[in-house]
This record gives sequence, structure tokens and C-alpha cells, in this order.
Amino acid sequence: MFRFVMRFKTRVFVSVGVLLIFTTLSAVHLLKQFEAPEDLEDTNLGFDRRARFGPNNGRANTWNKQETYLLMSKGQISDERHQNDSGGNESQILKPPLPRPRRTEDGSKLKKRQPAWERGSSSKKAWDDQEIVGKGHPWQQFHLDISQDALYSEGALYMDDLLRDLASVRIVNTSMFQGGSQVKLDFRLADGNRAIVKPMRSPREFVYKYNNDEPFWLDQERHNAEIAAFHLDRLLGFRRVPPCSGRLINLTQEILLKSKDQELLNTFFWKDGNLCFIGKCAPWFCNEDHPICAQGHLMEVSMCQFLPSFGGGIPIFEMEYPWSQGVKESQVWKGKNICVDYLKDPVWTRGRFLLDLIEQGIFDFFIRNYDRHHFDMMRKYKRLGTVLFLDNGKGFGNPHVDDTTFLAPIYQCCKVRRSTYLHLKELTQLRLSDRMRSSMSHDPIAPVVTEDHLQAMDRRLETVLQTIEKCIHVHGDSQVLVETLDN
Repeated sequence: MFRFVMRFKTRVFVSVGVLLIFTTLSAVHLLKQFEAPEDLEDTNLGFDRRARFGPNNGRANTWNKQETYLLMSKGQISDERHQNDSGGNESQILKPPLPRPRRTEDGSKLKKRQPAWERGSSSKKAWDDQEIVGKGHPWQQFHLDISQDALYSEGALYMDDLLRDLASVRIVNTSMFQGGSQVKLDFRLADGNRAIVKPMRSPREFVYKYNNDEPFWLDQERHNAEIAAFHLDRLLGFRRVPPCSGRLINLTQEILLKSKDQELLNTFFWKDGNLCFIGKCAPWFCNEDHPICAQGHLMEVSMCQFLPSFGGGIPIFEMEYPWSQGVKESQVWKGKNICVDYLKDPVWTRGRFLLDLIEQGIFDFFIRNYDRHHFDMMRKYKRLGTVLFLDNGKGFGNPHVDDTTFLAPIYQCCKVRRSTYLHLKELTQLRLSDRMRSSMSHDPIAPVVTEDHLQAMDRRLETVLQTIEKCIHVHGDSQVLVETLDN
């Protein structure tokens, strides 16, 4: 009897176990069936195979977004999301941002955290390895030409070819560029090159007022500012802005059909017959009220040359800019001459470091760039390398008013390179505006800036020279015009 009971219990346990296994497998199979359409959407299938998951086959939410955009462009279906009564004439003025970073009780900044809009992103890290293999392409020649003194040599013979390639070489992959508060894209080109891309957000004629209603921290980046900044930097003889060219792209053919970045693709929509997207960045810049829209399918962008990693990792490092125009940061140097202490500190006077920052102040005065909170240097050369002038998209916003506080590095330090001063004097004879106009005339999206901005270059050049000459009048030529601050 006991054996019979034990045998019966064993059979019951085995039967229950088999039933549980079968039930679990069935549930997993059903879940996979529900998830299959989403998986198929992300799988690298051929376009024809994905077509069977189109919007008309009766299976909800299983269509491929890229094919749907094509159907929308042909008028077969429409997307009425994001429609409003603005008629496509959204204000260029953004809504107030989220609260600025808090500070501790002693006034120091809290430890910097990754912005919320970057946390949890599935996008790859912005900087990955792009090693120099060979030297046949112009971009490879540019990488090999980088030195501790400049991003490229004065007579770089490859430069015209590099700018042409940035504007014309076939785009093979696109994704969002992770980093910064505004939208940037990462384009991979057929020749192996890589470019940081900024889309057109406002017309050239738009003037930002920089007042209480239009504060500088809500200013949107301008694609043409990056292009103009490269040409200006080259003419000033600094050569610290990466090469940058304009380009007219087809959003459908060169992003939607070339991108695997689902976070980017998910933000595309049609509005008033124009293809638009939002991207992912700071919420006061990336939102439905301020989409980035093409003219139909076509959009102007800036294509700025990517810097090499030099063996892996981020190629640059940043430090706080002493003369930052930030609301709180600027109170420090606007209230006193901070350069008195810098000129006594060997950390600041050793090498080219401080003189480069003074020239950065000159450059930012020309373009009126309030976004220079940090300055960048090449990790390969550490403090021996030149200061780079990166991220100039907020420049060229208002040609009518000059802000001489950008020249604080000059009138507080009263030091400037003699070679820089003499070169600026030469530009007054040649008219900087004419040189700028000529230099940018071959860009694919010329005219890059308005005539008002070109005329502002001549006026601001005179102001820079007057500021230097006031220092010379007080301290003497030999004390102001130097080539090094080393004792």
C-alpha cells in the first residue's frame, strides 16, 4: 500500500512539472508573437521584406517608420501629429529653460552630472575611435596636419578638397551626436570621414536681441555661424576652428533611409508639407513647439570636420573659461580685474596658454558668442597645445550691437601677441569684410551670412585695435606686445 501511494505521488509531481513547463513555453511563444513586429522593425531586413508590415495589412503598430515616411511624402497617408494653428511661423524665441544648476552653501557648483536628456540614451558615445589609416583622403591629410600650434598649417593644400568633400561625398550613416544642449548629428561619409552636423533652425535675416525678452542662454544655434566662424578664424590667422562647409541634404534619402538611430527616427513627422524632426537634447531646445523643419525634403546643414581620437577616447579636454559670459560667472570678472592674479601665477603665464585665451576673447567679440563657458584643448598635447575655438553655433546672432565686454581679456591683461596685432593691422588695409565675402563665396549655401554681419567685421576690427592701442598708450609697446609670457 505504501509503495502504491508513493508511486502515485511521484506520477502526480511529474505530471504537474510537465504541465508547468508546457504552460511556460506557450506563454513565451505568445509573448514573442506580440513582440515580433517591433523586432522586425529594428532588424536590418531588406526594404522589400519590410513592406509586408505596411500600414494597410490590418496589423496595428507593426509598420516600418521609414517606409511610412515615403508613403507620406507621396501623399498616400498623412501624419496629423504636431499640427497647430501657427502655419509654420513659430517664434524663434524659446520658452524659459529649466532651473540652472544649483550651488552648495559656500557658492561652489555641485558636482557636474550627465544631463537628464542624455541619461538612459541608447545612442553610442559621441567620441569613438576614428584612427588615421593612410593619407590619401583630404580628411586624413587634415588629421596628420594637426599640431600643438594649430589645427592645420597655414598653406594647407588639401583644404579646398576637404571642404568640397564635406559638401559632396555620399552620406552612408547618420545618428544623433550625444553631447551639448542643442541638436547635433553625426554623419559618416563614404570616404571614411566623419562630420558633426548642425541643422538650419532660423533664417539668416533673423536677429537675436540679447535682452530680457531674448536672453542669450535661450539663443538657438545657427548652422551658418559654424561655417562663418571657420572662415573668420582662418583669416585672423589663428587656425583653431575645425574646417566646416555648408551642405544641402535630403532628409528622406540621407537621414531616414541611412539612419539606424531609432531615437532620432522616432522624432520625425510631417507638418505643412515639410519634413520635420525634434531630435533629443535639452527640453527647452528640443520640443514640439520648436521643431527643425526642412523645405519639403531639403535642409541646409553645416558639416564640420571631426577631430581624430589619437589612439582612442575623447580627443579634447575642457576647462572653465575665466571670462565666461554666464550670468553668475561674469559677476566675478566684471567686478574686478581678475588678470592681475593670473599674470603673477606661473601656471597661467607658462607657455602659450594665457595669450591663447586673450585671442579667444578677440574671436568671440567678432562673432558675439555668449556660449563660451569653457575652453577646449587637445588631450594629445595637454597644456602645451593651442586653445581650440570649438562650438561656435551661437555666434553671428546680432550684427547691429557690439559688446565690448568680450574684450575683457585684452583690457584687463593688456597683453597680446605682437604677431596678432600686426596681422590685425594688415586686415584693416585689406578690408576684413571683403576677405570674408570672398572666402565664403564658394560655399554651397552661400551667401553664408548677411551683409550686415560682414560690415560688423570691419567695425569690430577697429574696436579691437583701439582697445589694444589704449593699453599700449598706458603701458608701452614692449609691455603689451609680446610673443610669450615666460620670464
